[in-house]
Amino acid sequence: SSEQADRDDILIGIGGGMIGDIAGYVAATYMRGIKFVLIPTTLLSMSDSSIGGKTAIDVNNIKNLVGSFHNPSLVLSDLRSLDTLPQRQINSGWAELIKHGFIKDRKLLDQMINIKDFNYLNEELISIIKKSIKIKADIVSVDENEKYGQRILLNYGHTLGHAIEASTNLNKYTHGEAVSLGMVFAAKLSNKLKILSDNDYNFHVQILNKFNLPTDFKDINWENCFDLIKNDKKVKDGKINWVLLKSLGTSFTKNDISEDILMETVREL
Repeated sequence: SSEQADRDDILIGIGGGMIGDIAGYVAATYMRGIKFVLIPTTLLSMSDSSIGGKTAIDVNNIKNLVGSFHNPSLVLSDLRSLDTLPQRQINSGWAELIKHGFIKDRKLLDQMINIKDFNYLNEELISIIKKSIKIKADIVSVDENEKYGQRILLNYGHTLGHAIEASTNLNKYTHGEAVSLGMVFAAKLSNKLKILSDNDYNFHVQILNKFNLPTDFKDINWENCFDLIKNDKKVKDGKINWVLLKSLGTSFTKNDISEDILMETVREL
């Protein structure tokens, strides 16, 4: 308001996911909504937060507690911006790209596991990144406000992942690292329920390890995490709506998992 912006002005957000979320949230709420453009500069924001119109801010260390659905008018992603990105942030972005394969495309996972050097952007790597991003774009285009069931599949690994981030005050793990751990838990839970095969579970862990993402649950405060999960947006009528895998590339939701099964899964990790 100090710059006398009006409803015809356009807000531009340049940076990573946090910048994009703030820009989107401000654009959604200022004068009940103005246009905005996103120029994501991290692999994570290119592959996840800039797509789909979810805008939110964290409150009391709870991820994305306050927000809105407000789509950008344009998203401009230039992979050359990744040249100066720290390797840990590159790895973090791959967590979301791999997730899209876990929930929708086994063949994409096979391509990813055969990448020789994911630190060097060549045509093959760019093609894989584009295919993964398209999976999310296709899902959100038919379920923009998460009403019809498909979009919730994109939360694979996020139920526990967000809790891990919150339990460590949002400063120990990157978002991708926390989601990686959340995906391992969800895959192990799927395996524990005798839905996901041992071979698929082992491949699931293998591909995350290939991209230097964590799969080891040392120093996780499980009691705190499960308390935080109760605030998850996917909890309905007191039941946690877990996104699980039938097989690599095929996902579904389940909300009738007992606490005993969850604790048995924890002990097996």
